[in-house]
Amino acid sequence: MVLSCLSWPCTFKLRKSSKRLWGVRVPSWRVRRRHMTTAPSPPPPPSTNLPPPAEQTYDNAEAALFSPLHQSQTPDEIRRAAQRRTRTPSDVRRYLSRISLPHDDIDKAHCPNIVHITGTKGKGSTAAICESVLRSRDGLTTGLFTSPHLVDIRERIRIGGQPVSKEIFAGAYWEIRRRFEEWKKDADGGDLADDDELPFLPGYFRMLALMAAFIFAHYVSPDGKRVD
Repeated sequence: MVLSCLSWPCTFKLRKSSKRLWGVRVPSWRVRRRHMTTAPSPPPPPSTNLPPPAEQTYDNAEAALFSPLHQSQTPDEIRRAAQRRTRTPSDVRRYLSRISLPHDDIDKAHCPNIVHITGTKGKGSTAAICESVLRSRDGLTTGLFTSPHLVDIRERIRIGGQPVSKEIFAGAYWEIRRRFEEWKKDADGGDLADDDELPFLPGYFRMLALMAAFIFAHYVSPDGKRVD
């Protein structure tokens, strides 16, 4: 039997022995200190500050998406994130506003031509078929956002049937992070106080959805074409 002491982390082992009491052998227990170890200190919370430009790379963007900045870690964080899913439409509208992507006025919408596929099974396959038809038959420059990916995270965001480049992916991530930082710096406290605990940085999937919308809105091909 092994016990852990929280006040001073160490491990003890109980040894069974016996002794005579009034001529009768009775069992007893002795505690022998086996070894003492120091409990590892918890890792510091990740900084939300932007790294210097030289470190705003694709690899660091991918690492940040899988870090506690965008991933729930504790059971309490996971529970709050699950409860928040019922507010996804309103939350995403607020995030879009904070990164300056209009969404209410269709004339100013970042992607006015959208096919949004919902359901339980087959969403990705249906979206891929629709994208292929629009691109090959109608000659449109298409943007496709699906989930999950198989090998590369950039598979989720495609333009013209191909995953976006590492440069485009990283540029979108760090620019959105920069806009969130500016919004936080310029906020007067009212929105922060009334946002019902809306996280400053969105979670993993929401961040990728914002990145897809941002890329589709700002993409320009080498020959000057934009996403239709």
